[in-house]
Amino acid sequence: MSRTLLLLHGYQQNVEIFKTEITPVEKVIYETFTTQIRIVYIEAPFHAGETMSGIATRSWWDPNAFENVDRIHDTLRHMSRILEQYGPFDGIVGFSQGGALAAIMAGLLERPAKNRPISFNTAHPRVKFVVSYSGYREHYNALQNFYEHKIQTPVLHFINTDDPIVSEDRCIRLTERSALKRFLSEFAEA
Repeated sequence: MSRTLLLLHGYQQNVEIFKTEITPVEKVIYETFTTQIRIVYIEAPFHAGETMSGIATRSWWDPNAFENVDRIHDTLRHMSRILEQYGPFDGIVGFSQGGALAAIMAGLLERPAKNRPISFNTAHPRVKFVVSYSGYREHYNALQNFYEHKIQTPVLHFINTDDPIVSEDRCIRLTERSALKRFLSEFAEA
């Protein structure tokens, strides 16, 4: 039996940048699962600037412009299409902003279709697990309804206590919305 994982990059990354940074994690994924694994990398829908070398980066939403809530709904529509086209997925692995999105998606997939935002209109079943690397709870009022119910899907949270972008506190707030925290690891980058 094969397993399919959806991997979501972080803010100001793209799939190519993400693949170079995730190689060690990808290796662990392949070594951990005894079944065949299919990994699907998806690029975020929005332009987020360029790297110093001029490579275009992407975002799942603009963290500096949440007065425009349509962006998160555009992302949910995008992810609905991805789930239908490439799924079903057994799990979602997300990094930073991708980890925040993975948790939101897992929570929404637990709800009956009638209780989801109209922008997230997928028949995809619940995922079996989420792995969140420095994933966090967004603090914008417009997104709080996504955290209304605790996420019942098992979530493995990795929190980088030295992350210069995502504070440990924001990551902890996401763990508080996870009913089934399988493991909480704090680590510092070398």
